[in-house]
Amino acid sequence: MLVDSSKGNWFLIMCSWQMGADDEAIQRFHDVYNYLKILAPPVEVRQEALAKLAKDDPRLYLVPDSLKSLNLIGRRQFVIICQTLSENCNRLLQELSRMISLQAKISVEIFPATYVHDLISILPDKESV
Repeated sequence: MLVDSSKGNWFLIMCSWQMGADDEAIQRFHDVYNYLKILAPPVEVRQEALAKLAKDDPRLYLVPDSLKSLNLIGRRQFVIICQTLSENCNRLLQELSRMISLQAKISVEIFPATYVHDLISILPDKESV
């Protein structure tokens, strides 16, 4: 799905944990990965899999090409970045947050974000400042 990066909403989901919870954090990361990997295959395979989801599944509103995950090595943090086209994206964010942190020693923070490459278009002109 090709979508303009300035459309929809961007989010950064940051998860962190204390020493001693590494195994649990790794398991939660794999849970989230398995939940979202339906968006990863080539377009033809992906569309078949998405067609099998319930009509209200929050994954249907994610832009697959925007989905990124980073493991901040040595910091006990992982980050998920995604773009959603839903105006009511809270459901997806709540689902991911619950999947990651429910009954775990993991902190989850969710931040709305601006796509950096579009930043130039939202800055005021030098003349208007």
